[in-house]
Amino acid sequence: MPIARARIVKATSSWFSTAQWLLALWVTFMLVGCGSSNNTSNSPPPPPPAGTGSVVWKKGSTTPIMQVTGDIFQFFVNGNLNFYPTASKTVTDSGAAGMDLGIPVSFPGKVILLWGDTTPVYAANIPGVGPGFYLADDKGNDSIGVVPDMDLGPCNAIPTLYQQLTAGSSGAMIDYSQCPMMTIFNQASPPPQTALYEPTTISGLGPNEGTGLLEVPTGAFSYNNNLYMFYTVTILSDLGLQYDPNQGPNFSITSILAKSTTTSDQWTNLNAPSFAKLYDASAIPASTITTPPYSLNNPPPETSNPGKFMFVSPRLLQVSAISNLSWFSGLPASLQATSPIVFLFGTSWHVGDSNMYLAAVSAQDIEDTNGAGGPDSTKWWYYAGSDPSGNPQWSHNEVDASPLFAPWAGGQHDVMWIPELDHFVVHYQNHGIQSRSAFAPWGPWTSETQIFSKDDATWGSSISHHPGQDSITEFAVPPLVIYNKATGKPIDEDPTKNAFIYGGYCLDRYTVNADQSITFYCTVSTLVPYGTFLMKTTYCLDSTSSACSN
Repeated sequence: MPIARARIVKATSSWFSTAQWLLALWVTFMLVGCGSSNNTSNSPPPPPPAGTGSVVWKKGSTTPIMQVTGDIFQFFVNGNLNFYPTASKTVTDSGAAGMDLGIPVSFPGKVILLWGDTTPVYAANIPGVGPGFYLADDKGNDSIGVVPDMDLGPCNAIPTLYQQLTAGSSGAMIDYSQCPMMTIFNQASPPPQTALYEPTTISGLGPNEGTGLLEVPTGAFSYNNNLYMFYTVTILSDLGLQYDPNQGPNFSITSILAKSTTTSDQWTNLNAPSFAKLYDASAIPASTITTPPYSLNNPPPETSNPGKFMFVSPRLLQVSAISNLSWFSGLPASLQATSPIVFLFGTSWHVGDSNMYLAAVSAQDIEDTNGAGGPDSTKWWYYAGSDPSGNPQWSHNEVDASPLFAPWAGGQHDVMWIPELDHFVVHYQNHGIQSRSAFAPWGPWTSETQIFSKDDATWGSSISHHPGQDSITEFAVPPLVIYNKATGKPIDEDPTKNAFIYGGYCLDRYTVNADQSITFYCTVSTLVPYGTFLMKTTYCLDSTSSACSN
């Protein structure tokens, strides 16, 4: 994109499963005024001040620009399934056959990508076949990648390839010359028959806490060159409370905040960032969910319980960037006097059927604890609804946190702040990727707009599997086939398994276009194939903009 036509901006704020039945499980898993107040009003927030406008999505703008994970990109165009190499070759170079999420966090010169449940494989000589890969035993580990901090505007590997194929080119090739190549942090000395990548490690975890299957990063930010990440570390099955995957999800019940043990300038390909637990950021006792009259398949209401910040999208904002906005005076006085502020947008343990909640804390207080394994509640402010005059109320009690939407059910969310538009935008999974926006962090939030789904006529149908229509596979992509060592056969693939789209985690680098629209670059995950794409999507301030007049 010519520099005369666009302005590249870096925002002031910082950014399963391995075996087939577990992947199916994941689909089910997804299908503060001043002073403290105990006001738990669920009244809607007041309307935004006149003149603030609203943010609209540019219809049809969500476009995959490259596949970030795996070795082979499967592209179904004009009734033909085509195979192309990826830029990152995560299978060959790191033994990572599939991974999801890819939560981005920016540092000088690089962007860290936090990956969820990573499918581990290792290179081997397959009897009767030759060189290939076996599925490793250490299933469910997470991983970390890094890409250079670069202008993503010129990266259009997939759209350019699509143009070639639809034009009938017999020699169509994919071009990554303007795109970032991801590197996975690897082990310096990997044990035999294990994947090369370095699993995400967090020291100080307690009993029944881990980084295994469905225990994943949910949000992260950078501060003072350190990486802070929220992580779900306990699911009900860790406690022996298995459930019927046809009837209810395997709830996450503990979320922690962890901090990198070294700063970003010390991270290299064979020296991955490691982390130490700071505290339990949000938790709900298993007994609260399982004690009659409630049960795993008849859980209690989330609004009257803790655990509302099980999945957290943090957004770190400098006070100087927001102090001139009318909603700033609605923050607790102690937050108005500090900078930066970390806004925490949370969803609860009731994943896939949760509302969204808001908390705020000074970045300089984010590490403070209560001495009992949790955060210093006197420093955390939870949005607890609005008074009759529309003024936001705040509480130091998580249970008082008030829903931001009415109604809403979603999961795997990411909240962005767009300084040029003075608005927040949230992406979340709910039958595809949905979007909403708000002028103030507590709302009111607009109704949802679907910005991408597996049924997108151009892109959803070409990069994700639709049974009976294409032969896109989950893992076993010829000529790179993964084998089960116990059976000596390729891992099972279920051709009837439908695609599933989720994620939408955006980098804090974006493009301000000549027409003043804003193009964001986000990681979006797919199930069948199991992997992640880098996509772009565009927003405008209001529908009168010629760029977003849908």
